[in-house]
Amino acid sequence: SSRPTQAAMDALTTVIRHLCNGLNLDPRSQVVYSNTFGGARTTKPAICGHRDWADVSSYTSCPGDMAYPLLETVRQSV
Repeated sequence: SSRPTQAAMDALTTVIRHLCNGLNLDPRSQVVYSNTFGGARTTKPAICGHRDWADVSSYTSCPGDMAYPLLETVRQSV
Protein backbone atom coordinates (compact mmCIF):
# COMPACT_ATOMS: atom_id res chain seq x y z
CA SER A 1 0.00 0.00 0.00
CA SER A 2 3.05 2.28 0.04
CA ARG A 3 5.88 2.92 -2.38
CA PRO A 4 9.11 1.04 -1.60
CA THR A 5 11.88 3.15 -0.12
CA GLN A 6 14.89 4.02 -2.23
CA ALA A 7 16.99 1.74 0.00
CA ALA A 8 14.64 -1.17 -0.73
CA MET A 9 14.78 -0.47 -4.48
CA ASP A 10 18.58 -0.24 -4.38
CA ALA A 11 18.78 -3.56 -2.51
CA LEU A 12 16.38 -5.23 -4.97
CA THR A 13 18.40 -3.96 -7.92
CA THR A 14 21.64 -5.23 -6.38
CA VAL A 15 20.24 -8.70 -5.70
CA ILE A 16 18.70 -9.02 -9.15
CA ARG A 17 21.90 -7.76 -10.78
CA HIS A 18 23.88 -10.52 -9.03
CA LEU A 19 21.30 -13.15 -9.98
CA CYS A 20 21.28 -12.05 -13.61
CA ASN A 21 25.09 -12.05 -13.73
CA GLY A 22 25.26 -15.51 -12.16
CA LEU A 23 22.63 -16.90 -14.51
CA ASN A 24 23.95 -15.03 -17.57
CA LEU A 25 20.49 -13.53 -17.99
CA ASP A 26 19.74 -10.23 -19.72
CA PRO A 27 17.34 -8.41 -17.36
CA ARG A 28 15.61 -6.78 -20.34
CA SER A 29 15.02 -10.08 -22.13
CA GLN A 30 12.07 -12.43 -22.28
CA VAL A 31 12.13 -15.98 -20.94
CA VAL A 32 10.09 -18.99 -22.00
CA TYR A 33 8.55 -21.02 -19.19
CA SER A 34 7.42 -24.57 -19.81
CA ASN A 35 5.48 -26.37 -17.09
CA THR A 36 6.47 -30.04 -17.28
CA PHE A 37 3.39 -31.12 -15.32
CA GLY A 38 0.55 -29.26 -17.01
CA GLY A 39 2.18 -28.50 -20.33
CA ALA A 40 1.57 -24.76 -20.05
CA ARG A 41 4.06 -22.63 -21.97
CA THR A 42 4.37 -18.87 -21.82
CA THR A 43 6.86 -16.07 -22.45
CA LYS A 44 7.43 -13.42 -19.79
CA PRO A 45 9.88 -10.61 -19.05
CA ALA A 46 12.98 -11.95 -17.28
CA ILE A 47 12.17 -9.62 -14.37
CA CYS A 48 8.48 -9.69 -13.53
CA GLY A 49 6.05 -9.99 -10.65
CA HIS A 50 3.99 -12.93 -9.44
CA ARG A 51 0.89 -11.33 -10.92
CA ASP A 52 2.42 -11.73 -14.39
CA TRP A 53 2.06 -15.50 -14.03
CA ALA A 54 -1.72 -15.62 -13.56
CA ASP A 55 -2.13 -17.41 -16.90
CA VAL A 56 -0.19 -20.46 -15.67
CA SER A 57 -0.49 -20.22 -11.89
CA SER A 58 -2.73 -18.87 -9.19
CA TYR A 59 -3.00 -15.08 -9.20
CA THR A 60 -1.43 -12.89 -6.55
CA SER A 61 -1.13 -9.13 -6.51
CA CYS A 62 2.57 -9.33 -5.68
CA PRO A 63 4.58 -7.12 -5.73
CA GLY A 64 1.73 -4.71 -4.97
CA ASP A 65 0.23 -1.79 -6.82
CA MET A 66 2.87 0.68 -5.65
CA ALA A 67 5.88 -1.48 -6.55
CA TYR A 68 4.66 -3.19 -9.71
CA PRO A 69 5.04 -0.13 -11.95
CA LEU A 70 8.67 0.16 -10.80
CA LEU A 71 9.68 -3.17 -12.38
CA GLU A 72 10.60 -1.49 -15.66
CA THR A 73 12.92 0.86 -13.75
CA VAL A 74 14.48 -2.17 -12.07
CA ARG A 75 14.99 -3.88 -15.45
CA GLN A 76 16.75 -0.79 -16.78
CA SER A 77 18.83 -0.30 -13.62
CA VAL A 78 20.13 -3.85 -13.48
